[in-house]
Amino acid sequence: MPGREFLGKPRLPFDDLARRSAPARAATDALPAVRAARRRGAQTSQPAAVAARRAQMLARVQAAGFTSIPDAVRRTAHLTRNAAAERIGVGRTTVTRWRARYTRGGERA
Repeated sequence: MPGREFLGKPRLPFDDLARRSAPARAATDALPAVRAARRRGAQTSQPAAVAARRAQMLARVQAAGFTSIPDAVRRTAHLTRNAAAERIGVGRTTVTRWRARYTRGGERA
């Protein structure tokens, strides 16, 4: 078919958005409609992500033989953070954060 070579691949709307410069996209950040849309998205996606991560961590803790995160912190308090992280199945930073959260100022639910 003559002329087909000029058509090329059809473009999708997000292709056009991806080609815009960062300053051009940033110019819309202050628009009330954009801020409202992002706020609505954050109100649903952020709590869901936090809940999913918490459930994942609790599953790891339970798979390691503990009943809860505070239980894991209590029962691994005698270990170094490296050894505790290996025993629980999480990272060292997570153990450090949990120890700070669940040992200072009382236990948190």
